[in-house]
Amino acid sequence: MLGISLLQEMLNLDDQSALDSLAFDVRWQHALGLSAEEAYLSRRSLVDFRSRLVTLDPEMQMVRRIFDKVGDAAIEDLGISVKEQRVDSTLIASNIPNTSPSG
Repeated sequence: MLGISLLQEMLNLDDQSALDSLAFDVRWQHALGLSAEEAYLSRRSLVDFRSRLVTLDPEMQMVRRIFDKVGDAAIEDLGISVKEQRVDSTLIASNIPNTSPSG
């Protein structure tokens, strides 16, 4: 259910659209490790899950631990080195004052 909620938020979907995607989109089923037969969830179950999650973990510490575990597992499975990281920067605005020449 957490995976469904994550995909729903990433794609900015309402509950029914997320549940439809779960039931009919093989990409969602693959991402969540579900077979077509397992890819059903009632709307009430999804709403109840979110309600319990907010009540039990208002600061989202459990969710953060799960994301960290998933990220660490992906890094290990893909053999990615995190010893060096590239930092990109983008110039948003110059810090040089924009003055027009006075006549």
